[in-house]
Amino acid sequence: MLFPDISDQLDADERGAYVTLLVLAAAVDGRLKSEELAVLESVMGRMLMHPDVRAKQRMLLESPPDIKEVLGATTDRVRRLALRDTLLVCAIDGEYSEEEIHLIRALAERCGLDDNELAKLFDWVTEGWYWMTTGRELCGIPMLGDMELIKQIKESLQRGD
Repeated sequence: MLFPDISDQLDADERGAYVTLLVLAAAVDGRLKSEELAVLESVMGRMLMHPDVRAKQRMLLESPPDIKEVLGATTDRVRRLALRDTLLVCAIDGEYSEEEIHLIRALAERCGLDDNELAKLFDWVTEGWYWMTTGRELCGIPMLGDMELIKQIKESLQRGD
């Protein structure tokens, strides 16, 4: 992310809880993809997390904590930010698994979002894919798979996955 973001204002404890929620998103379906790991590493790098803290977060990928425990120890701001970015982590491989949808719904419920508000967040992710794809096309550097990924995301949303 190149733009200023609310995540830049989190304190160390909030950053840790936020990344833990993103780790849960990456690990929830039991199939860690390289794209998901890249997002986690990027987030931890942006937050200038100490290498030891980053290593502890990576270890959670193998043995994720209970979502209820993590949610109970987070602020509303962290949960809402994590909800937004969980959708991105889960979409990065082109599809939302059943486990990912369950986690997203649990986060949305804890944040007090209804189905309509959650649908708007899913639409935001799709719009983001279009935005990034258009930027690459305008610069003459299309990425292999862009259009297929967008197609998969739209189909997943239409099915209600």
